[in-house]
Amino acid sequence: DNNNGRPMSHRSKHNQIYWQYDGRWYAIGLGATSNVNGVRFARPRALSDYISWTEGLVLQENGTDSLTPGQVGGVGDDNDDDVIENPPPWRSNPNANDDDGLTEEDEKNDNLLEIVMTRLRTSEGLNLDWIADHEKYGETHVDAILRG
Repeated sequence: DNNNGRPMSHRSKHNQIYWQYDGRWYAIGLGATSNVNGVRFARPRALSDYISWTEGLVLQENGTDSLTPGQVGGVGDDNDDDVIENPPPWRSNPNANDDDGLTEEDEKNDNLLEIVMTRLRTSEGLNLDWIADHEKYGETHVDAILRG
């Protein structure tokens, strides 16, 4: 990580959540990446794409197909009764049956690969005991990691 080689007491604390196992953070803005409910999600990087994306969220939240001038959307409001057809990942149910073509095992392996690659960028490295003891993974995944 960007603090490699420094003693723990000299590390920047503001971004340590990004490197933790099961880290959870919300981010906003162009290209910002959140990690919520085991889903890492990046917002569009180009301003025009970001504006279209946010307008789409407002339309979904309001259940309409167009915005009127000056209309403010209900994204983030306290009304959770609305049904959103394509909710952003942080609003979706991690146990819901989505149709992205990935099996549950594929998603588990993708999540584990993300953990492995992130943790290998830290001075602490990858804790294989954490993976072995984790309810999603276990010893078979540790064996697969060690086989490469």
